[in-house]
Amino acid sequence: MFKRLRNRFLAINMVILSVLFVGAFAVTYIFTYNNTQQDIHMRLEHILREPRDFQKNQPEWLEENKKPDWPPEVPNKRMQMPKLSVDFVLELDQDGNLLEVHSVFDIDDAVYQEAAQYAGTSEKDGGKIRSEDTLWQFRRIPTTEGVRVAFLDVSAEYGVLARLMIVFGIVSLLSLLLIFFICLFFANRAIRPIEEAWEKQKRFIADASHELKTPLTTINANVDVLLTQPVSTEQEKWLRYIKGETERMTKLTNDLLYLARMEAEETLDSEVVLLSEIVAQTVLAEEAVAFEKQIMMEEEIEEDLFVAGSRDKIRQLLLILLDNAVKYAEEGGTIRIRLRREERHALLMVYNSGDSLEADECKKIFDRFYRSDDARDRKNGGYGLGLSIAGAIVSHMKAEIWAEGAGDGTKFFVRIPLAYTTQVKG
Repeated sequence: MFKRLRNRFLAINMVILSVLFVGAFAVTYIFTYNNTQQDIHMRLEHILREPRDFQKNQPEWLEENKKPDWPPEVPNKRMQMPKLSVDFVLELDQDGNLLEVHSVFDIDDAVYQEAAQYAGTSEKDGGKIRSEDTLWQFRRIPTTEGVRVAFLDVSAEYGVLARLMIVFGIVSLLSLLLIFFICLFFANRAIRPIEEAWEKQKRFIADASHELKTPLTTINANVDVLLTQPVSTEQEKWLRYIKGETERMTKLTNDLLYLARMEAEETLDSEVVLLSEIVAQTVLAEEAVAFEKQIMMEEEIEEDLFVAGSRDKIRQLLLILLDNAVKYAEEGGTIRIRLRREERHALLMVYNSGDSLEADECKKIFDRFYRSDDARDRKNGGYGLGLSIAGAIVSHMKAEIWAEGAGDGTKFFVRIPLAYTTQVKG
């Protein structure tokens, strides 16, 4: 129980922190990406408006055997390096044929032809094209002769974005891993006092129940002895009242001890058992009790449903559900038991006519000592522990149990994983 609580606490924290990390990195990446795109678009617009020609517009420092003429003196004495980018402009006619190339870089003619063919057939005014190891981004505008297309090498920019994503991923994983261990440490510290209090409570209940067994047994035995002696009618009435309450207290202490043992055990002895057979036998045993209240029992049991579990515990689970149905079904009412296959599970349904449970009662019905009607439960001899024991048995079997109001009655469902997913033929 506490492991599940801790794991749920960790899962919630990790999900929240993961969303925050992803959100923060996504905002940062989107902001960087948009700035990069704006810069690329501005440079493309500048290139389109002022195309540079390799022969006519070539800067002096790119001529052969010449070095760039940097500003001789800068106030902070740092050299201001110009930002260079490989770009070119293509002039195309209406049919997409290449008319002219403007570039200050010596690029292979095959690149120009490939770029012209792509830009001429593209239906968009902008986009990207990869040529060998270079990623080009282009933008085009119409001219009197056709279109003018500017191409810009954006390999470096997109390389930075890709590295940024890798860095974000690594930082996120390392941060989440560190946060996981920090959360695990604090989760264990936060749960430890609760776990200790729970263990003390269970120990107290087990010890108190054990200590009460001996005096209750003694009282019950003494009352039996007194009842064998000649007593007046009035005295016999009080002795039988004492005996009845003693037996109720004995049952309560036995249930508390059993529940404490169930919660202390990590696993139960398990074997593959024929659930269909156990249900049929248990229903048959309870028919006599139902007959006394003139309750009709209807059963619909699918054959050859095998589950993994303890035969005795499964039988006890069924007895609790059937006993509960008999207690709360009105006289002359109906109890229906249905067992059927549901994909990879066996689904058991126990219905009793009578008062229906409310939605909030269905959630609390398996809590210890919970009773929807105290007066009626005391009249029926219940303390609200039977369904708690049923819940503990189901939990050990890795199964599910829940209750539903049916309008004219109440339904209890138990879903148990099948040991065999295909029908076993005898």
